[in-house]
Amino acid sequence: MDAITNFFAQRILPWLLVLLQCLFPFFFPEFSPKTGAGSAEPVYSIVEEDGVHLAEFTLLTYNVKNCQNGMAIKKIAAEIADTGAQIVFLQEIDYRIIRSFWFDEAKRLAAELGFSYAFFPAMRAAGGLYGTAILSAFPLSDVAVTQLPAIDSIEPRALGQADITVEGVPVRLFVTHLSHDDAVSRAEQFVELDRAINAAPGNSFLMGGDFNVASYDDYTLLNNVILAHDTATPGLRQCDNILCDTAKTLGNVRSIPTGYSDHDLVLAEVSIPLD
Repeated sequence: MDAITNFFAQRILPWLLVLLQCLFPFFFPEFSPKTGAGSAEPVYSIVEEDGVHLAEFTLLTYNVKNCQNGMAIKKIAAEIADTGAQIVFLQEIDYRIIRSFWFDEAKRLAAELGFSYAFFPAMRAAGGLYGTAILSAFPLSDVAVTQLPAIDSIEPRALGQADITVEGVPVRLFVTHLSHDDAVSRAEQFVELDRAINAAPGNSFLMGGDFNVASYDDYTLLNNVILAHDTATPGLRQCDNILCDTAKTLGNVRSIPTGYSDHDLVLAEVSIPLD
């Protein structure tokens, strides 16, 4: 018996410890943003209106519902590519979760598009992480995630952010997915969004998300923002929206139904002053 014990302790146990050390980061990833650089060049137009030069391109927000457990990644990436969106805000993204075959969904979507990406965890789930992501044809920098208050909500919530520059103009990007089951938590989350917006350099920002609002009135908790759509825009769900600061404009707002989620793709064209 002693011989077997010694053999296990001296020969088997060290290799088991090495194996566990290698596997631990995979099955229990660090609770932090995950990022990667892309190869695509951003596509946008520069126009002049009333003597002001504007950069114009397409934004997209999309609750992908974990890409049908990772099985619809290529199809969803094709949907995104067809829109021509240069910045994509995604919700319900899995990172190495069992149900999605341990796929890094944001990374795989970004690879299909050639985009840079940042994944922002909101909670741990089934050995992996679950949250939101930004895909961007523009390089991303200063990536960070902030946990949002969730008083009586079932799921934790988070606000992801990353910075880009457009023709030398800094723009902070935000993505979020707010509580659907607790209006008190959601109101507190809007307060945190407002703080984050006010802290953006030059108050220059773009935000996309599934805000789970009970009505458009909930957006009034944010100050000095423009909504892609409101009560005057028929045919769009109030929860999925794109926001920007008052120096920018959002137009050509539309939604595209999809067979891969219970949410539509919501798109808008942004105009960013360059002068």
